[in-house]
Amino acid sequence: MRSKIVFLLCLVYLNAQAQRIDYLSKFENTLSAGYSEAYSQKRISSKSTRGNSIFFLEIGYYLNSNNMLGKQDISYKVIQNIIESSTSHNNQYRWIVKDVSPQSRNFSQKGKEFPLYEGYLFRYIAEFQYLYPNKILYDPHFARSNFLKWYNRSLADHGDASSLYGLRLHIGSHWATTAAYLLKIDSENARTYASFIDLYDKQLKKSLKIVNVRGNECYIWNSTYNDRFTNVLKKRKKEAIIQDVSHGNHIVQYVVDSYKLGSSSWTKKDLERFANTLKFIIWQDRSKPSDNVDGTYDSETKVSSGWKQTDGWMKLMNILDEKQLFEIYDSFYNTHSRKLNTNYPYLQYYANMAIFQKNNTF
Repeated sequence: MRSKIVFLLCLVYLNAQAQRIDYLSKFENTLSAGYSEAYSQKRISSKSTRGNSIFFLEIGYYLNSNNMLGKQDISYKVIQNIIESSTSHNNQYRWIVKDVSPQSRNFSQKGKEFPLYEGYLFRYIAEFQYLYPNKILYDPHFARSNFLKWYNRSLADHGDASSLYGLRLHIGSHWATTAAYLLKIDSENARTYASFIDLYDKQLKKSLKIVNVRGNECYIWNSTYNDRFTNVLKKRKKEAIIQDVSHGNHIVQYVVDSYKLGSSSWTKKDLERFANTLKFIIWQDRSKPSDNVDGTYDSETKVSSGWKQTDGWMKLMNILDEKQLFEIYDSFYNTHSRKLNTNYPYLQYYANMAIFQKNNTF
């Protein structure tokens, strides 16, 4: 009987190993695929030449994926395309929102520059310039120029950095990430970056609430700022809206990057609390993550987006070497691969998983 049990356990183990996905191969196959593949080199390279900031979200995810896996030349070419696709305005870089659907919540931005879309992209351009200083761009101060463009415009329009902090924490996180990398590579404007980051950190810390789940400290928070600390926020009615998991991605990404850059504001304990939020709240039902960081789900009439965790949440898996998180994401991919392979930003999914596989032997 005992030998039979051992035999069955061996079969289970071997079957699990046989089903283990080679995520690096999936990443490489995606890059080398044809134009029809959303994150292939051909498709992203084409989009990076069009001067349309509506593409900046997916281009940003693409850059980060390649940055993570050390693919300098791929990121370099795309960023050079972005530089060349700009139309100059008052000696500043300029991209406008094109081809936006009338049904889009951002339709009012059509034909205009949009700091939200640029923030999604420039945090990872700044990351590239920090990681690979040997890769000199046409403009070696590219990320700096764009941050200061919006910073100075906001001072002129609002009297402070309202445009960069935005109305929600995740919007501010994009520019705080950009500032965190620029602080390491641009000493000339260090005071501006440090001041921006310090105020953002204070607001984020005020928003994070510790909850205890079965003896584990977790973070939950609202997507809205706790204080009306900018001139734009002061003109709006204060609101409190729970953070959704998808946009919470960017908060976690900012904290992870800040920690890696040596910020004294964020510690390993903070990362562990976010990881506990994943394990004990968001993934309490292993087959379906919650839509919000407090474990709640959106109405069934809405499209569930709680699984979109590649930009920040998944990075906790690698920085903390969390095998439990790898198993959660591996299992979810095995069950929902068709869904994940046709939704953004799956290239980041592969990159995160590939890094964990590279660093661990199963």
